[in-house]
Amino acid sequence: MILALPVFLMEMGSHLIPSVHMYIAMSIGMQTSWYIQFALTTLVLAIPGFRFYQKGLPALIRLAPDMNSLVAVGTLAAYGYSLVATFAPTLLPPGTVNVYYEAAAVIIALILLGRYLEARAKGARPRRSSVSLASRPKQRAYAVPTVRSKLPSQTSLRATSSKFGPVNGSLSTARLSRAKATSMNP
Repeated sequence: MILALPVFLMEMGSHLIPSVHMYIAMSIGMQTSWYIQFALTTLVLAIPGFRFYQKGLPALIRLAPDMNSLVAVGTLAAYGYSLVATFAPTLLPPGTVNVYYEAAAVIIALILLGRYLEARAKGARPRRSSVSLASRPKQRAYAVPTVRSKLPSQTSLRATSSKFGPVNGSLSTARLSRAKATSMNP
């Protein structure tokens, strides 16, 4: 994220403040600006962005693209076009020589920021859930023979607790609990 911010400001800053474009052009020059953007974007794509290419390109080759494939194709397209515009601008038609390093860098940065925030939110949720579960009254669950015979074999039973301890499993667990109940209460 830190490396993507200067790239974004150098390229898109002129859209927010027109004098930024003139300042960059007069101080370091546009070509030097493109070289700096190239270096920073290369670092963003090679280090934190590598995971998208590592997962996304093989998925694309298997013809099973996923979100990583979308990010990989989009960033590589922007980066590749920008490489040509920076190092071989004569290959492009006149008037189309532009760089899109900021698109590649910002896409990677924002996707990683989103994943970080999602993981952080998921990590915080179990703590709140455990508090709310602790305040709920305990329920008892019993396996009833007539109900058991009507359930399909793949049906799962779920209860928070029973007379013999926690119950959370399949019918075989319920049968085991019922068998213990029968042997303990003749």
